[in-house]
Amino acid sequence: MHIPEQILKKLLLDSHILTEEQFNSAKEEAKRSDRKLENILMGRGDVPENFFVELLAQHFDVPVIDLKNVTIPSQTLNLVSENFAKEKEIVVFDFNEEKRIAKVAMLDPGDLDTIEFLKNKLGVEIAPFITFPSSLKYALQHYELQLSGEFSKAIEASVERARSGGELDLAKMAKEVQIIHLVARLIENAIALNASDIHFEPRTNDLLVRYRIEGVLREILKIPKIVHPLLVARVKILANLQIDEHRIPQDGRMRYEGADQTIDIRIAIMPTMHGEKVEMRLLKEASRPISLHELGFLPENLKIIEEEIKKTQGMILTTGPTGAGKTTTLYAVLHILNRPSVNIVTVPRGFAQSYGRTRTLSWWVKSGTQKR
Repeated sequence: MHIPEQILKKLLLDSHILTEEQFNSAKEEAKRSDRKLENILMGRGDVPENFFVELLAQHFDVPVIDLKNVTIPSQTLNLVSENFAKEKEIVVFDFNEEKRIAKVAMLDPGDLDTIEFLKNKLGVEIAPFITFPSSLKYALQHYELQLSGEFSKAIEASVERARSGGELDLAKMAKEVQIIHLVARLIENAIALNASDIHFEPRTNDLLVRYRIEGVLREILKIPKIVHPLLVARVKILANLQIDEHRIPQDGRMRYEGADQTIDIRIAIMPTMHGEKVEMRLLKEASRPISLHELGFLPENLKIIEEEIKKTQGMILTTGPTGAGKTTTLYAVLHILNRPSVNIVTVPRGFAQSYGRTRTLSWWVKSGTQKR
């Protein structure tokens, strides 16, 4: 970052957000791991991302922009190449040809060389904005989504050719390379954006793809309606569901092996007026089980939970909105109960759904006792 280390240190210490000892510790870790100091500070939680960006915005005297709330036209995004945008950590999110000005979101608004380069390349004035790392990451995924759109157009052409030759064979076409790549790319993009859910929502004239990010559903991509049956068929194959069943809901699951992590995906398919709707819940496989102590329960509440799970009968319910931590909490409890003397049986999802947005903790049976 184009800000002297001593100035950055003074800004942070004057804000009383961290101590000099914490700063020096982060500096040593950055040097040892060959990473940026600001990434270490935010990654360790010493300085919240929002606070850090606001502090730099005041120093550089530039506005803050959250790209998650901005719709970026494709022609604006493509004013600079994907490689350049990723290398310089910038995104052109608004271009006014009449006023001859381009708005650019940057992690480092002090990078005057990049600003000057863009000014000469685009032939307009550059208005720099500072943005959050997670916000920039979200915007950079638009390049990947454009490629997904190109895949869907190629699939559309394939479907049209197949239709002209007779009836569609969904099972066969769902195994073609293009549809395989499209589904894989949509899942990979969701993982990269740290989304908790993927929604495929059929409408009258198209298929809408939405991701739930930080608890909010965001429109990601529109796909030609003709591709919808193949997309659903591909998901059904991955989840071992019935391809030829379209009248009743189906539930399944699959495991996706990413580049650096494994994702468990719960899949729910439901018939609607415009076709089958698909909801995919992404569950990251943690490197180790999270304990109840790490989940932030108040001491008195933690004591109640620990006492209740030791009882030989009863039921524990966890409730809350999407992303509240219901599943994580249940996994933490089950990790405590998972002993050789205990038999754990999962209650079917349909039973749990009858309680609204409630997850029912698995029943457990101790050796020699009756099922509860």
